Formats: sequence, structure tokens, C-alpha cells
Amino acid sequence: MADNKNEFITESLIVNNVRVCYTQYLFKRDEPFRGKGEGVFRTTLIIPKTLTDTVTAIQKTLAKVAVTAVKKGVLAQDSTVKAVKDGKDGIVGKDFGYPLLDGDKFVAKSDKAESFAKAVAGCWYMEIKSSRDTFFLVDEQNRELDHTDPATQRMFWSGDTVNADVTFNAYEPTGKKILGGISVWMNGLQKVKDGDGRQNMAVNRFKPIATLDSGTPDTTTDDAPASSEDMYAAMGM
Repeated sequence: MADNKNEFITESLIVNNVRVCYTQYLFKRDEPFRGKGEGVFRTTLIIPKTLTDTVTAIQKTLAKVAVTAVKKGVLAQDSTVKAVKDGKDGIVGKDFGYPLLDGDKFVAKSDKAESFAKAVAGCWYMEIKSSRDTFFLVDEQNRELDHTDPATQRMFWSGDTVNADVTFNAYEPTGKKILGGISVWMNGLQKVKDGDGRQNMAVNRFKPIATLDSGTPDTTTDDAPASSEDMYAAMGM
């Protein structure tokens, strides 16, 4: 074990131009694990495999944290080396917490999971968490946003593109079955752009209503349907 159990072995990283998924828990805590303690704030980052520099940076940071943790006695060498090596190939065991997961190996076991499987196809993904609501949220102009403002909550939807400030942290084994691992803390998110899913929002299915000089709504459109007489005639009626 580590010489100082209160010592955190961490490495921070900015992960750019990735998508977020499951944003509902950015603004409220999820359910406590096994009903103990209190829940955490969390979301999932989806990293396309085409972002090779980003994926490599994450893998190198994970390896650096793992090496330091082994040197300091927080993690066992054999299990840690195997987990990091396998993790690069998308192979993750149940006894070591390796956070970067291969979306192409995700197996859906429900309709909800099937939707997630489609979202992570061709990508890596990892969950990021915060035990406190002190992580920051900023907009495209880097202006800090209020977590409690409903307008802020509408800015971060699943599928949106963000930049993420995260910290990788090694944690010690917990019992005989869990050999330790590396978790990812969420320091903050910056909104980059809306996701494709917003195109189906009701507000995007309408157009602004122009008004006449009198203030009366102008209901004429360039693509107005043909008159009922023309439609009936077209049907031979």
C-alpha cells in the first residue's frame, strides 16, 4: 500500500471536441451506490476513434498515473500493467477499474442500452464524475455559467460537443475482488456546439412568424399547399 494513504496520485488533461452523453446528472446527483452515502454528479464523454491524438493523450495519461501508483505502492504491478495493456486494446476486466472503454465492444442488453451502443459505435467512451458541485461550466466564450440556472441546463444536452477538463486518479484496492483502478474526476466542461439531436426539438420545427406593418401575424408562406380545389382535381375528384 501507499506510504501516505491520503496522497492523491493524479494527472490532469484537457480533452477537446468530444460529445457528452447522459447529461441529466450534471445538475443533480445520481442515486447513491448501493444506497450508501450520497450520489455524484457525472456524465459520459464519447471520443471518436478518428481523434487519434486525443485518444493517445488519454492512454498516455492513464499509463503515467498507473506507473506512479505502482511505484508508490498504491497499485500492484502485475495487475496494473496487464489492465493498462489490455485497456489499450479495448479489453477490460471486472477486477480493475480502467475508465477508457471501447464502444465497439459494448454489448446492449436493453432498448436504452441499444441507443447508447449506437452512440458509442466507432468511439471510445469514459465516465467522468464529481462528488461536489464545484466543477465549472462555461459557454463558447468561456463565460462561467450558473449550475442552477435553467438556461444553463438547456445548454448541455446529450450529443452536444464539449471540451472537458478532467483529472485521472489512482485508487487503492477495495477488498479481494477489486484490485484498484483509475477513476476520472470532472473539473469542468466548456460548451463547443450543439449536437445533431437538437434538430428534432419542437422549437426547431417552427419558423419565426413575420408580422405585417399593422402588427397582424403574416400567415402567408412561400410553400403554402395548393388549394383544396386543386388537390381534389389532382385526385380526379
